[in-house]
Amino acid sequence: MTHKTLIKISLLLVLMLTGPLSAAYAQKGAAMKGMVRDEFGKPLVGVAIRSANGNNRSVTQKDGSYSIDVNDGSDRVVFSYLGYADQSVPYRKGADVDVKMLADGHYGDQTIHMGYTDQKLKDVSGAVSVVTGDELRKSPVASLSQALTGRLTGLYLDEYQSEPTREKLYAIGRGLHTQNYNTTPLVVIDGIPCSYNANESYQYINANEIETVTFLKDASTAALYGIQGANGVLVITTKRGQPGRTKIEASFDQSFQQWITHPRIYSSWEYATMRRQAAINDGLSGDQLPFTEEQIAQFKSGENRELYPDNDWYHMFMKRLSSQQRVNVNVSGGNDNVRFFSNVSFLHQGSWFKTENEEYKSNPNFTWFNYRTNVDVKLNKYLSGYVNLSGNIRRERTPDNATYSLYGIYQSLFIVPPTTPGPLTPDGKVVVTQDYDYPAYGRLNRAGFTRTTVTNINSQVGLNLDMSFLTKGLSLSGVFAYQTNANGYHITTQSYEKYRRTDDYDVLEFVRKGSDIDTPLSVSKGSTEYYHLDGIVHLDYARRFGRHSVSAMGYMLYQSLSQQYTGSGANNLNYKRLHSGFQATYGYDDRYLVKFDLGYSGSDQFARDHRFMATPSVSGAWVASNEAFLRDSRWLTLLKIRASYGKTANDLLDSQRFSYMDDVRLKMLATPSEHSLFVNVSGERMSRQGFWKIIKYYQEKAQIDKDITPHTLRHSFAAHLLENGADLRSIQEMLGHSDISSTQVYAHLVKQNLKSVYNKYHPKA
Repeated sequence: MTHKTLIKISLLLVLMLTGPLSAAYAQKGAAMKGMVRDEFGKPLVGVAIRSANGNNRSVTQKDGSYSIDVNDGSDRVVFSYLGYADQSVPYRKGADVDVKMLADGHYGDQTIHMGYTDQKLKDVSGAVSVVTGDELRKSPVASLSQALTGRLTGLYLDEYQSEPTREKLYAIGRGLHTQNYNTTPLVVIDGIPCSYNANESYQYINANEIETVTFLKDASTAALYGIQGANGVLVITTKRGQPGRTKIEASFDQSFQQWITHPRIYSSWEYATMRRQAAINDGLSGDQLPFTEEQIAQFKSGENRELYPDNDWYHMFMKRLSSQQRVNVNVSGGNDNVRFFSNVSFLHQGSWFKTENEEYKSNPNFTWFNYRTNVDVKLNKYLSGYVNLSGNIRRERTPDNATYSLYGIYQSLFIVPPTTPGPLTPDGKVVVTQDYDYPAYGRLNRAGFTRTTVTNINSQVGLNLDMSFLTKGLSLSGVFAYQTNANGYHITTQSYEKYRRTDDYDVLEFVRKGSDIDTPLSVSKGSTEYYHLDGIVHLDYARRFGRHSVSAMGYMLYQSLSQQYTGSGANNLNYKRLHSGFQATYGYDDRYLVKFDLGYSGSDQFARDHRFMATPSVSGAWVASNEAFLRDSRWLTLLKIRASYGKTANDLLDSQRFSYMDDVRLKMLATPSEHSLFVNVSGERMSRQGFWKIIKYYQEKAQIDKDITPHTLRHSFAAHLLENGADLRSIQEMLGHSDISSTQVYAHLVKQNLKSVYNKYHPKA
C-alpha cells in the first residue's frame, strides 16, 4: 500500500466520521449548565466535565460556563482540572449548577496516562514524571526532545551530532541494568508502542498536539511492557476534542537562536608562540622549531596580513543569529456523539553558517510539517470508537556529504590554525594545511550537500465496549494501528583541488596537495522504508467498594515490522513481537496501595529457544499524609512512602540478532541432516574455494587493490587479538595451532609494528 493510497483512505475516514456533526448538534436536550470557578471566584477555562460512567463529556468555555447532557444513566457529573481536586456533583437535568474547584497541592486527583492504563496520581505506587503539552509549547525549540529537556526527571538529552535534528533522549535507569546496551526509553503514543525508529516517530510531534507526556521510570511501572520496558517508558497522549462550540486556535512564533558561549579564539601570534614553546619542551631546537622569533613578531605586529595572517575561522563562518518560524492551527469541537480535534503545524529553522555557493544552496536548512486528526464517535450506549490519523514530513539539508558533516565543519574551525592564509588562494583554490584536507570553506561551498526527507504516517482505529451490562466497571478495548516510516536521501558529491602554503613565510606561494581535481556534482539516491503493524486488545476492571478500591487489566499485543531498503548498504531483517501482561491493584482508604504487574513477551530478536520471558514486579505505597494524625496538617500536602521490586528486559541489546541460524540457514539447507554451520546456495557444506570466491567478489566490489584471501582474514584476526593484549595460548586455541611456535610468528609481527611506530613518532628516535 502506497503513501498516497493510505492518505486517500485516511481522508475518506475523516469525512465519514465528521459528516454527522451537524445532525448530531441538533439532538441536544435540556442540559445541566452553570459556571465553574476557582476558590477565589475566577472563571476556569478548559475544565473537563464527564458523566460518572464516562460516556458523556463537555468542557468549560472562556467565561467558565458549561453545559452537559447526561444520557448514559449516570447520576453524578465529575469536574476535573489540572492542579485542582476533582469535584463530583449530582446531575440535575435542566438546572443551573455552579461549581467551585479547590486547589489540590499534590495533584492527587490528576489522572496519569500510563500507556495501557490510566491511574490517579495519588494511587500510583511507582516512580513517574508528568508534563503537559501546554507547558511544552512554551519552549521555542524545534524538536520534542528539546522541549522535554529538564522537565522530566530521569531523562537526559544527548546531541550526538551537531545537527539540531540529531538528538536523542536517554534514560537514567533505576536498579540493576546490563552494561553497554541501548538506553533509549520505549515510546508509546496513544497506547501503541513505537518499536522502530522511535526517535523519528515521536521527535517531531508538535507540542500543540500533546495532552500529556508521562515517563514511567522504574520496574513497577515498566515491567508490564515486557522486553521493551528496561529503559523506562515515555507515554505520549495526544489531545482529543471536547463537546461544545467549535474552537479554532492559531499561533505564529518568530524566534532567534544565539550561541550562549563562544570559544576562546587565539590570535595567530599566540598560536605561533604556544607551538614554538611546545616544540622546545619536546627537545627540539633550531630549524626543527615551527616558528622563528621574527615570524612571531610579524604575526603580532599585523603589518602584513597577506604573509602573516590572523584568521578567526570561527567568526568567519558562523552567524551570530539564526531564525526559526513556527505556525500552528488547530480546530476542535463536537457534541456528546462526535468529537474531533485537528492540528496542522509548520516549522522552519534557518541557517547558522555563512556560505557563498548559491549553485546548490549548501547552507543547512530544516523544515517540518505536522498533521493530526483525532475523531471520537459514540455508536450506542455501550459502544464507542475512534480514529487517529497523523503524519509528519521533515526535510533537512546539510552541507558536505560525509557522515557527521556538521561535526566536521565545527571541527575544522578549530583544527585549522589562525596562521593559515585563505580560505582561498589568489586564483580561487581552496587552502588546506599539511595535516588537514577539509577546511570549513571547502565543506560548506565545494564538497556537495545531503538532502534528507523523512515521512511518517500513522493511523489508528479503536473500539471501546462498556461491559457494565455484565458487571459495573468492566470494559473491553481494541486498537489496530498501521505505521509507516520512509527515510529518503539525496547526496551530491563534488571533489575540488586543494593547495597548501609553502614553508617560506617570506613569500605567498602555494603548492597543490593531493590528486583531487575540480569536478561537477554527482548524485546518489536511496531510501529506507518501514512498515509497522500493531494490534492490541485489553480488558479492564475498576471498582470502588466503600474504602476499598480494586482494579485489574489484562492485554495482548502483536507487532510486526518489515523493512525495504533501496540503495547501497545492509538490509535489516523483519521481526515480530508478541506481548501479554496482567496488572492488579488494591487500595484501602486512600492510604495503603499494593500493585502487581506481570509481563510476558517474546521477540524474533532472541534465539529460537529463548524467545519468551516473564517480567514480574510488585510495589506498595503508604500515603502517610492521609493518616488521621497528619490529614489536617497545614505544612504538609503529600507524604507518600513507596517501595518496589521488579524485573525488566530489553531485546535491543545490539543491532545484531540470531538471524542466520533462525532464518537464513534453515531456508538454505538441502537436507535437515546437514550439520555444517555455513552452507552454500545448494544447501550443502561451504567449501574453501566457495568461501574464497565470496571474498574475491567483495574485494572487487569494494575496489581493494591488495590481494585478500581467507588466510588474510585469519591473519588479521590473530594480529588484532595480540595487539590488544590477548595471550598466545588463547590465540593458539582459537586458531587451532598444534604447536605454540606457529602462533609466536604473530608476536614477531607485532614487535615490528611497535618499532615502526617508535621510529615515526618519537622525537628522539
